[in-house]
Amino acid sequence: MVKTNILRVMMTSSNAKKTYHHGDLRTTLINAALEIIENEGIDMLSLRACARKANVSHAAPAHHFGTITGLLDELAAEGYSLLRREMQKNKNNLTADSLLSAGTGYIRFAINHPGLFRIMAKMKTSPSPSERLLKESDAALEFLKCSLKQAYLEQHGIPLSENTLTLRSELAWCTVHGYSHLYIEGMSKKISFKDPERILNQLRISLLALD
Repeated sequence: MVKTNILRVMMTSSNAKKTYHHGDLRTTLINAALEIIENEGIDMLSLRACARKANVSHAAPAHHFGTITGLLDELAAEGYSLLRREMQKNKNNLTADSLLSAGTGYIRFAINHPGLFRIMAKMKTSPSPSERLLKESDAALEFLKCSLKQAYLEQHGIPLSENTLTLRSELAWCTVHGYSHLYIEGMSKKISFKDPERILNQLRISLLALD
């Protein structure tokens, strides 16, 4: 899989200091935090480290996010938004092929950005996830469900029943999330399928089987 740079989706670090002077401090801080996660690791992220990376006062992150938990929640919400964009690359052609693209997009995102992916999973199951985090995570999963719904309609000319759609959507989610977790934790070497497209092709046969 080709590695991409998640920071290009938002504002790049080189522009962060310039943009801050125009008032977009929140975006500056988020991108600084993303850079730390990507380049230095999750353990190196703190409010003070974020402030240093963004070249702003140490009080700035606390003013916007309150605590490190608040910052992590915001990063998770941004992560789900970026995940959905990765899955939506063929959104104008929602066919069986784009169903596969949605699944590979999910896995590609996790493999390319394991630190952020871990934060997303952790904060989604935290005691008090923010409304925005829940909204963004639901939107990502809804896209996977809609891709399956449209692919089934394209192949069979009839809609998939709601109960089966829900069940198969959960199956798709479990598969892509499970594979992603196994891969980024270094466990994929112990399993036989090294190429995610191969297992997703097999999964697609089950997902699109006549109800």
